[in-house]
Amino acid sequence: MRRCSKIALQIADYCCRDLILRLRLLLVITTDPTRIAGLLFGWGVGGIATLIGLAGVTMTAWNIKQDRESESWPQVTGEITISRIGSSTTRSSPGGANKSSASDTDYSVEIRYNYEVEGQAYKGHRLRFGSNDHDRRSDAQKEQRQFPKGEKVSVYYHPEKPGRSVLVRGTQGNWGQLIGLSICLLCGLVILFLTIRSTIRKPDIITQR
Repeated sequence: MRRCSKIALQIADYCCRDLILRLRLLLVITTDPTRIAGLLFGWGVGGIATLIGLAGVTMTAWNIKQDRESESWPQVTGEITISRIGSSTTRSSPGGANKSSASDTDYSVEIRYNYEVEGQAYKGHRLRFGSNDHDRRSDAQKEQRQFPKGEKVSVYYHPEKPGRSVLVRGTQGNWGQLIGLSICLLCGLVILFLTIRSTIRKPDIITQR
C-alpha cells in the first residue's frame, strides 16, 4: 500500500511539474510576437481547412451514397415544369495597389418537375445528387436542352420516401470532389497537428535549465 501511495505521489508530482512547465511555456509564447503570429496563422488556416474539408467530405460522401442507392430506385414518368439557367457570382478583391475586383461566375440548370407515385402527386427539383454547376454558360445550356419545359422524363424516386427523387442517377464526378476535399481535410489536420506540437513543445529557454 505504501509503495502504491509513493508511486501515486510521484505521478502527481510529475503532473504538477509538467503543468507548471506548460504555464511557463504559455508565458514564453505570449511574449514572442513572431511565435504568436505563427500560432494564430496555424490555428486559423488549419481550423478553416479542417472545417471546410470535414463538411465537404461529409456532404460529398452522402451524395455518393445516394447516387449508388438511386441506381435501384423505381421509375415513373414525370413532366418538366420549369427549366432555366441560374448563375451565381463570387467576387474577391486582390488588394494592394490594384483595387480592381475579380469575379467568378458559375452556371447551373434549375429544374422543376411533377410526378405521381400510386396516385399521389409530388414535385421534384433535383437533377442529380451533388453539384450542377458549370464554369461556362454554354455547358449549362447544353445540359438544359436535355430537359426542356413540357418534356416527359423518367423520374427515379426513393421507394420509402417518394418525395425524394432525381432525374440523373449514378455518380456524376463526386469521386473527384471527394478526393479534393479529402486532401483539404488532410492538409488542415496536418497544419493543426504541427501547430499543436509547436504549442506544447518545450522551448529551449526552459529545457536548457
